[in-house]
Amino acid sequence: MKELNIYLIAILIALLVAACSSESGSESGASNGTLSGSYANLLTIDNRLYAVTDSELLTFDVTEAKNPTELDRLQLNFGVESLFYRSGQLFVGSQTTMYIYQLDDNRIPVLASETRYGNFDNFTACDPIVAVEDIAYVTLSSDIQSTSCGQTFTRQINELRVYDIADIRSPNLINVIQMSGPKGLAVDDNWLFVCEKDRGLKVYDITIMEAPQQIHHFDGFKAFDVIPVDGLLLVVGPDNLYQFDYQDMPNMSEISSLSL
Repeated sequence: MKELNIYLIAILIALLVAACSSESGSESGASNGTLSGSYANLLTIDNRLYAVTDSELLTFDVTEAKNPTELDRLQLNFGVESLFYRSGQLFVGSQTTMYIYQLDDNRIPVLASETRYGNFDNFTACDPIVAVEDIAYVTLSSDIQSTSCGQTFTRQINELRVYDIADIRSPNLINVIQMSGPKGLAVDDNWLFVCEKDRGLKVYDITIMEAPQQIHHFDGFKAFDVIPVDGLLLVVGPDNLYQFDYQDMPNMSEISSLSL
């Protein structure tokens, strides 16, 4: 297959480098049918622009692109990380919680549910979200600290979580897959792509959506976010942009890498 035009790659690099920061900062970037990664903090749907800050969800009317008008501002908990759109719903990931909003007739977000990832002390995680049909996939990557008998203990949480969201008012955790520093993720057809901080890219068959089955692992590089584009997969690391051809999934392969 042909590789992406170099001008498109340049645009994607500019967008993704601006969106993806180092491990010590906030990672941004979305996967909603547009050319963006799963750490989005801005989405445009028709004449509405949705934006998340560290603690707020804002809605703008952008009918006049040069003169956007703020329509709504919602206060969230701290540490908002990502924004994903699906079929009239917004999924907002914070460091502790998955929020789901239903858009009303004026396309203003109305809270449907908020699902905490656990009742842990000192728990913060990077948690991009993608949703397909009645399933949401979330990656969590963090250290959890606890104190017992005057001593502080640290354990890691590195998980791909699967939620049943048939009822968006009451998401239900139905599966947990252990990973190593999971980061950005994306879905195309029956394939789920998940980046790992220091261990590259993992690919899952989600024909059975609640039970992802790993079919590929491309190791040996760092990866933060991923974008599928018609059989071409863009994987973004801190220093490189990788391209994979997955048109023939059993023979999926890396076709190029580009220094950022």
